[in-house]
Amino acid sequence: MEAIKFIRNNFAYMGTFLLSQNGDWYGSALENDFCLNWWYKEEERKIEINLFTPLPDDYLDYNKMQEILAKRFAKSDKVSKVMRVGARRIDVYLN
Repeated sequence: MEAIKFIRNNFAYMGTFLLSQNGDWYGSALENDFCLNWWYKEEERKIEINLFTPLPDDYLDYNKMQEILAKRFAKSDKVSKVMRVGARRIDVYLN
């Protein structure tokens, strides 16, 4: 439930939330023209977030959006560490 609260607090539009067979949460959310698929790994207390868009993405700046989101997540008192992985993924480690 911590992952869902974190996602809900960081995005205006909630999106989809599902529970996997092994008990980890996953789903998607929206941010401007970007979509974010996320997966919460309970044993690591980590949310993996992948940026993508269903739109033509030749005008989108993934690095800029990744930087904006990483800074936003790092401000949360529920987060111990934020890591940028490539240009389209962010790993958020919860306390």
